[in-house]
Order: sequence, then C-alpha cells, then structure tokens
Amino acid sequence: SITTNGDCTAVGHSALILNTGFWNTALGSGALKSNTSGHQNTAIGYDVLSANTTGVYNIAMGVECLKTSTVDAFNLAIGHRVMQNANNLGSNIGIGRSIMRNATGGTFNIGIGTDALFNNVSGIENIAIGSGAQGALMANTTGSKNIAIGTGALVKNTTGLSNIAIGFGSGGGNITGNYNVTIGGIINGSDISNSTVLGAAAAASASNSLFFQPGLTTLSSVALHYNPANGHTGPVSSSRKLKKDIVDTKIDTSKVLQLRPVDFKWNAETL
Repeated sequence: SITTNGDCTAVGHSALILNTGFWNTALGSGALKSNTSGHQNTAIGYDVLSANTTGVYNIAMGVECLKTSTVDAFNLAIGHRVMQNANNLGSNIGIGRSIMRNATGGTFNIGIGTDALFNNVSGIENIAIGSGAQGALMANTTGSKNIAIGTGALVKNTTGLSNIAIGFGSGGGNITGNYNVTIGGIINGSDISNSTVLGAAAAASASNSLFFQPGLTTLSSVALHYNPANGHTGPVSSSRKLKKDIVDTKIDTSKVLQLRPVDFKWNAETL
C-alpha cells in the first residue's frame, strides 16, 4: 500500500498506519507502524523503527534497525539489526551488523563494523570501529569517551573511561581501567590505568607505566631506555642532538676536585 499524510510517504503493510506526525518516510512492512506524533523520520526495511511513537529525526535502513526504539531522536542506524533492541538513545551513529544491538542508553556514540558497542548501557561519546567475531567495545556498559579501532579492540571494557586502543585485540584484558593508550598491545589486568603500550607483543602489567615491544631497547628521540627485565623505562645518557647553544661551564676548578665520580648499573627493580 502507498499512503501519504502530512507530507509523509509510506510503502508496505502497516507502514505509518497510526501516524499523525509530519515529514516521515516509511518503506517496508511494519516500518514506523506505531508512529504517532514522531516526525522527520526515515525508515527503510522490515520492521524498521516499528515501535517508534514520538521519536524524531531518526534515519534507519536495514532489517529491524531501531526496532524497539520508542522516543529516541537523532540516531542513524544502517545495516542489519543495528540498534535493534535499543532504547533511550540519542545522537548515535551505527553502521554495520548488530551495532549497539542491545544498547539501553547512551548518546553521541559511533559504531562501525560488527557487534561494536553491542551491550552499551549509558556510555557516551565512544568510537568503536572493527569487524569480526568480537566487536570493538562489545562489552561496554557505562564506559565513556573511549576510542577502539580494530577487531576486538577494548572488547572486555565495561566501565573504563577515556581509553584509546588501535589494532587487532588492542587493549584486550582491560575492564575498568582508565586513560590507557594501547597500539597493538594488550592490558594484562582488569583495572590498570594511565599506561601506554606500544607494539603488538607488548603488554601492560602495571598502572602509570610505559611498555614497549620486547626487543626494543632504545628510543633516542625521547631519550628513554627500555628494561627488558621488567618492561619499565628509565633515562639514557645525555644526547648532544637534543641541545643547542652549548658552552663551557665556568666554575671554580677546586670544586671539581671535590666531586666523586662513580660507576654504576641501573637498578632493574626501580626503573
């Protein structure tokens, strides 16, 4: 059937059948079938936005996208069952398969790929991009302001905040930790925070630390030394290329004779 009312267009069984709103477009069986005063929505596909009553400015394309949403607004859902069982959402973008599928809240999130932000409860301002068996930020509930790029990136994170994970499985292991940066590496602990991990085989085992790929010994650009014994870093010797305007120091040479030169090794336990 084709129905037009209030500058609305409906094509399909029960599409916009209860509509009193305006500027809505529904193409597909059951699309926007419960809509009353909701306006400026676009629903394309079977049962898309079928529970929407007063929600506005939503765009949903694909089987059962935003199916149970009733009053949500400003969401973009494109793909297969994107935000299917979701409610209490606003200003989210989901593109792919089962993105934010069981989300019960959250705003300003972006999910692209497969199963990203699958179980989000109230997390906001997250970015999850990746495809595969384990979606980026798949277990996230209330965690916010995280960036996860890659299959399985931050896949176990639930409440952790402001983490960045880039690469396959990056940030894996983190559940509640905050402010971590992992590029290719993992987090060996559920609540580690403020750590940076660089390298596919690198792993964080403590908070407030920097961990490198095993075998990487120096980073002269930042004058740090990697201790393979414990994964910690310490300063290397002074580097001329990091300095300018070098002149001889003018001091009383008698003071120099009072200096005590020593040889030493770095204490692996304290670096």
